[in-house]
Amino acid sequence: MSKLLNLYPVKDSNNVFGLRKLYDICKIQIRSLESLNVTSGMYGHLLLPILLKLLPEDLVLDFNRKQLEKKEGSTFDVMELLQFLKAEIECRESAHLLGEEKSSYS
Repeated sequence: MSKLLNLYPVKDSNNVFGLRKLYDICKIQIRSLESLNVTSGMYGHLLLPILLKLLPEDLVLDFNRKQLEKKEGSTFDVMELLQFLKAEIECRESAHLLGEEKSSYS
């Protein structure tokens, strides 16, 4: 849990490498907690605001918007944040690769 609390923020949503590193570390640490029978329900409400502060403002806004559209009146979940973050990172990685292919053809 202390590794999750000591992560460095990624303030630029174009920093795909930083976002990927942040996601991977979060996923590893959460799996470690699960192996110790510590479920996300036990720490999720405390960890979610901490993780949101580590993300760029535009990603936090998108996450909040999608959560409000999906489940009005319900609470957010750490696992939902990780799923959202994974999808965003994969989209940005794909776009980055496409951008590199375009520039190599020019």
